[in-house]
Amino acid sequence: MRKRVLIALLAVSCLLNAAGITFFVLFLSSESHNKSLKRNFKRQLKDIEIVRAEANQLNSSAILSRRMFISHFDGVPDSFAVSPPFLLTPTKSVTLVVYLHGQNSSYLEPFETGAGKCLAEVIIGRNNTILLSCNYRAPASWGNDAAMSDITQNVREMCQEYPVTRIIVMGTSMGGSIAPTFAATAPPDIKTRITGVVSVEGAGNLASLYNQTTMTAVKDAMFVSFGGTPETQPQAYAGRSFLTHINELPQTVRFAVVSAHKDKVVPPLLQKELVDALENAHIQHKFIELDIHHEAPAISVYHEALEYVLGENK
Repeated sequence: MRKRVLIALLAVSCLLNAAGITFFVLFLSSESHNKSLKRNFKRQLKDIEIVRAEANQLNSSAILSRRMFISHFDGVPDSFAVSPPFLLTPTKSVTLVVYLHGQNSSYLEPFETGAGKCLAEVIIGRNNTILLSCNYRAPASWGNDAAMSDITQNVREMCQEYPVTRIIVMGTSMGGSIAPTFAATAPPDIKTRITGVVSVEGAGNLASLYNQTTMTAVKDAMFVSFGGTPETQPQAYAGRSFLTHINELPQTVRFAVVSAHKDKVVPPLLQKELVDALENAHIQHKFIELDIHHEAPAISVYHEALEYVLGENK
């Protein structure tokens, strides 16, 4: 009898010890998880902190909010920037300007472009106008499937957050080539709000760009993005070329095309081809020609183009 009691007590003791060990392990695991959550929270706070854009101008008053997101396309984390307007009236509709950067750049480009006043300031200087600057798989996606999906996701987030009634898609160089394509191929919930496109030093035919550019880095990036040359991957190049989809663009959309006469990276003949196609499609457009090389134009040029597509400059 005594032996049985001792065995029973020993069994209970073992169970208690096992439970204690289990509880201790769970406690450590919980503490580790909590610390991980705290670290992630602090990291997110840092990622979305408001910072003053001071890239190359000391008197800029544009601010940006860097936001992180997880891509719906493949689960890859990335960031984009949002810059609120100087004056936002909550009861009024909002204009969203979506900016797509050039090759080897990032979502910071509109905050770094311009002397004295950056491009972001020109955009958000308008009442109820918000700037969304996408990373779209920087530095050189050339509008691949993942990039287009991310742009769509970022735009939808802004439309959920603000009463967006019209969208302007703007881009420079690579962005100037992809902005028109996105406008033409965007999902219906976005496309119906797109009223203007600003294409700065872009191309409507990416196969022609590959064959005509003198910059090896552009050819290399397009080769990687599309999985080969236009000869080996013709459908990939055509699928991301605006001229392939021009008939999908509503004729109510206004278009501004900026061309640089001395451009050897994205030759001016490619912008002329784009303008001719817009003319044939009866799409309202403005052609702005500049005597410069492949470079960011003066801020006044972006201002002129933006005014036109917004219908403020006939």
